[in-house]
Amino acid sequence: MKATIKDIAERTGVSHVTVSNALRRSGRMAEDTRRRILKAANELGYRPNTFAKATRMGRFNAAGLLMSTFHGRSHISFGLIDGIQGELAAHEMHLVMSRLSDEKLTSEANLPRLLREWMTDGLLINYNIDIPEGMVRVIREHALPSIWINADMESDCVCPDDVGAGRLATEQLLSRGHRRIAYLQYPTPTAHRKKHHSEQRRREGYEQAMRSAGLTSEAEVLEATWTRPGDVFETDTRVEAAVQWLRRDVRPSAVVTYSSSVAQPLLHATALLGIRVPQELAILTVEDMPAAAQGVPITTIDLNVEEMGRQAVRMLLQKIEAPAEPLAPTRVSVKLVAGQTF
Repeated sequence: MKATIKDIAERTGVSHVTVSNALRRSGRMAEDTRRRILKAANELGYRPNTFAKATRMGRFNAAGLLMSTFHGRSHISFGLIDGIQGELAAHEMHLVMSRLSDEKLTSEANLPRLLREWMTDGLLINYNIDIPEGMVRVIREHALPSIWINADMESDCVCPDDVGAGRLATEQLLSRGHRRIAYLQYPTPTAHRKKHHSEQRRREGYEQAMRSAGLTSEAEVLEATWTRPGDVFETDTRVEAAVQWLRRDVRPSAVVTYSSSVAQPLLHATALLGIRVPQELAILTVEDMPAAAQGVPITTIDLNVEEMGRQAVRMLLQKIEAPAEPLAPTRVSVKLVAGQTF
């Protein structure tokens, strides 16, 4: 049977109020009395009612991580989870995770109620693409303490510096003497209604660097069909598309790719055609973790998602204190991770 404050009071011969003060480490009492009460509580196996405490204090010391049931809309990596968990732990908080359908995410009554049912103080929203307009409206109208992760919003969001990623990748190639540098990506999967903002921004960074160097941009979208978790495709023609691109009469000496989903099939295609990397074609990609293909580590601009997770928590703590106060969007700096393709 669970021990209560009454049990501790009977064991130690003091009042309920004295026991409560000792357990909360408040009030004035002799140190011997406090130690005797704490010892009795430990011997009896007393555990505080954290729900009741949270109700009294108005805080649960928890954050909810909200994601879509459609995997393609809520990309998440180990680095992001590590950053979120690490920062929450530093503030003695814990994480509650859940995936919800669009119907529940846009319900007028559902989201506000979830904060109470999940016993969370605020939401980290990892919903990156095709965000339901009703969901955004409900969060704003109810002033729910929320931070959007890797979503391009007017406020209350944190994203990688995607423009900086495209620019840094291109500048690295320029520093090695490359002058004809291409930028490659594949079409947005048709299961998505909209493109993720990073598709445009990484390309913008590439084009900025090329303009600054007085060079002509060669950005292309390779026609291919491919499968990702949550999508409905049953084929993958990315390698075939890369082979066709590499067979052109005159090709660039270096390539920046939107992500490893482009760099990996490109590296496969170079192996099929006997093109040496990086001697005949240098490849840099942008990704949230180091990537490899054909046993070759790909030189990567790391999106620093662990820091993005930490920053999301820091911003959420501000929103919990002032839910109606909008926070300016935050861009997390990126970094170069060495590989063997550059």
